[in-house]
Amino acid sequence: VAVTDVAGTFDAEVVQNAGIWSMPRYSPLIPGGAASNGYLAYLHARELADSRRASAAYDLVVADRDGSNARVIFPEPGQPALTPEAAFTWGPDGRQIALIYEGNLWVVDVESEVAHQLTLDGSAAAPVWTR
Repeated sequence: VAVTDVAGTFDAEVVQNAGIWSMPRYSPLIPGGAASNGYLAYLHARELADSRRASAAYDLVVADRDGSNARVIFPEPGQPALTPEAAFTWGPDGRQIALIYEGNLWVVDVESEVAHQLTLDGSAAAPVWTR
């Protein structure tokens, strides 16, 4: 995962070996929060060698905006992995992420890492969070 400025004159790698389907996304800025600059969320391949396959196993990782302090926030250890088509989006306050896991909608609190399953029918897709 790399970042660049708008003019394309600066770029930096912030995460190494995340996998081809990492889908990095910055959170909205969090004024006065624990992470006053916000976060970077991305999918991280469990096995880099398998990361190109459509059935590759990924975890949802949250880090500081510069890639430091990375931690897996979903799924819990021992649970099936996310797949590359696992869509996720930041909540408007930058403190929660909505995602699709095994066809259901989940919301994960980034700071507490507590996850809540919101649907049970397995037909959720493409979460969009509005204010």
